[in-house]
Amino acid sequence: MPKKSGLTLERHETLGLELQTMRDKLVNIVVELSRAYPAKVSGIASKACDTIDSLRSALDDKVCAENKDFTDATKVYYRANRSDYPSSEEN
Repeated sequence: MPKKSGLTLERHETLGLELQTMRDKLVNIVVELSRAYPAKVSGIASKACDTIDSLRSALDDKVCAENKDFTDATKVYYRANRSDYPSSEEN
């Protein structure tokens, strides 16, 4: 079976932004649902957030392994503290 080529750094950057934005929105949904419904309902949304976090972690491992010379690789999927990432109030 041929080895898969992986993603470019640019594509990782795009996916990192999309996944961070999804996670931020899901956190807001979890909070809203937890105020309105029993824990079972908000727990489902929380699991969705956990799944995105697991995906981000796996992709973070990949981008770091594939781009050893890129010093900011750990910020590709964990963008919340980056100066170029809008705060959750802006999303």
